[in-house]
Amino acid sequence: MLAIKLIFIGMLLVFLSLDIPVGAFIVGLFPSFLGYFFMYKGLLDISNYSCCFKKMIVFTRGMIFYSGFLYGINLLGISTLLPLLFSALEFIAIGFSLYISFNIIAGIRDIETALEENLNFYQLYFAWKLFAVFSVLPFVTGFVPLLAVTSMMIGFAVGIYYLYSFYNTMELFYGSLTNE
Repeated sequence: MLAIKLIFIGMLLVFLSLDIPVGAFIVGLFPSFLGYFFMYKGLLDISNYSCCFKKMIVFTRGMIFYSGFLYGINLLGISTLLPLLFSALEFIAIGFSLYISFNIIAGIRDIETALEENLNFYQLYFAWKLFAVFSVLPFVTGFVPLLAVTSMMIGFAVGIYYLYSFYNTMELFYGSLTNE
């Protein structure tokens, strides 16, 4: 079963955004829509473990198209022409990504309970809460550039911590399957 690994790969692509400006165009090296596709495939495979996974299938499917739309806007340079509108659209995308990742963590909690195995749910949930705060903070502090940049840098480090926590949970999950 590769489900959790697919979800992890998807999270890497969604949460580790690396954009390269080329004139008025912005090229994303890790397209979020591919990340949501991997998450979607993983959720399909693991949906029988928790209703939290099942209800996120439709959201990840929607985010494949929504984030693909945002990627196209960036690629065509439209985001530089309408920066406030694009920021609002990005904020909506962050909200949905946090909602999806929260429900994936809730599904992990359900698996932890059902298998009676420690999957580090509490550490993962703590890392997610930090990640949620630092995902929203750059938008709140955007009017003070130094604060916005600082919160983005801290947010990147917190994102790495969240992904590392998810990786540990994934390893514990697959270890519990081999112990059965």
